[in-house]
Amino acid sequence: MQTNLKEEPKALQKALEQKQQAEARLAAERTRYAADLRTAQSRHKHMIGGAVVKYFPGVYCFDEAEVNEIIMSALATRECLRTIKTIERRNHVEESHTDEIMKRVEAMRKTMDLPNTVGAVEDMAEEQSAVKGAYQKRDGGDDNG
Repeated sequence: MQTNLKEEPKALQKALEQKQQAEARLAAERTRYAADLRTAQSRHKHMIGGAVVKYFPGVYCFDEAEVNEIIMSALATRECLRTIKTIERRNHVEESHTDEIMKRVEAMRKTMDLPNTVGAVEDMAEEQSAVKGAYQKRDGGDDNG
């Protein structure tokens, strides 16, 4: 049996074809993933925009910087922070986002004329402690969960 050393073995050719096919499948999957991600981000963006328009129909009268200022001012209120904390607790969110919100609000406050929010989180903590104490008193013992 004589073999031609210039020709590649069939097994090697087949392996190369499989590699090319796998690379093509990988590229197609990456493209599909990117498209799905863009679709999800677009839906989320429209959902958020729809919520803003629903509760603030006059939003189109303002430019982006003004809307940012309005939203940051709203997020800086005790009531908004309290609502965020309540929803995080209800959804069993382990890491609170209110600290991050407060940092961003304080940074924005330095560049804009926003109300001072220092102490809002501390006041909320005191209120939550009082509410927890009331529940413990009502339930007749410690609430560990």
